[in-house]
Amino acid sequence: MIGARINKDTNTVIPTIQSDTQHHMRQRKPPMGAVAILEDEIAARKGVWRRQRQRESDVEKRVAALQQVRANFNIERFLHLLVRSAQRSLVTRYRACDAPECELGVTPAIPSCLF
Repeated sequence: MIGARINKDTNTVIPTIQSDTQHHMRQRKPPMGAVAILEDEIAARKGVWRRQRQRESDVEKRVAALQQVRANFNIERFLHLLVRSAQRSLVTRYRACDAPECELGVTPAIPSCLF
């Protein structure tokens, strides 16, 4: 208790006390420029978090697209197309190297120009 005052309406004495925070701590002014530095730091952090959220959103969209592709993916059809493509490539390369053919239209051995 640091004092007393009188309530005129009720004619009673009311003790005056000092709170712990006021008693132990003094209000200090921040150093010159500290507020501007903190505001710059806050703005920089907001920018970092905004970019991070954008990157996460982009990753989520890519994952969703890949999951859709995976759900629609037919491995048998893919392998069939891959084999057909390889066959066409070999035939094209074979014809380009002028390898001799037998009477059935098939080469007796795989020419070295294909490798």
